[in-house]
Amino acid sequence: MSVLGPLDVTPVLARLTAQVPELLTVGGVLEYALALRKPPKQCPAAYVVRATERASGVQPASMVASNKITVNFAVCLAFAPDFDLSFTDQDQALTTIENKVREALCGWRITGATGTNYAVEFVGSAISGLDEQTIWIKCEFQTAYHQRYTT
Repeated sequence: MSVLGPLDVTPVLARLTAQVPELLTVGGVLEYALALRKPPKQCPAAYVVRATERASGVQPASMVASNKITVNFAVCLAFAPDFDLSFTDQDQALTTIENKVREALCGWRITGATGTNYAVEFVGSAISGLDEQTIWIKCEFQTAYHQRYTT
């Protein structure tokens, strides 16, 4: 049986690096875990974290199974407050980066998965953490791919 593993976030990291040059750090789940313990040295930063992967529609027919895999992932953005800027200017800077991340990903199709790749869609965002060193904004996205394999 040939089944694809979890979605590889490497193309998402590459896309953010290329499309949002304002991001000084782009990393995955391991870098995110470290950043939660010790704030990133270079901000703004983005960390791509795969949240859930769900299969639906398995239809075994003549030794072939087919299903759609829906993938939710988050881009966790870290910002360091700049106390030399006004709150309005800082808010505008945060909004600009968040919008650029959305523009880079929404409608884009992640390469690498076998079969039909669905466009990335924006799900929502929220402030996920806030202290004197770091402001965290979590932007959630969803995509899917179609998988077909023999049993």
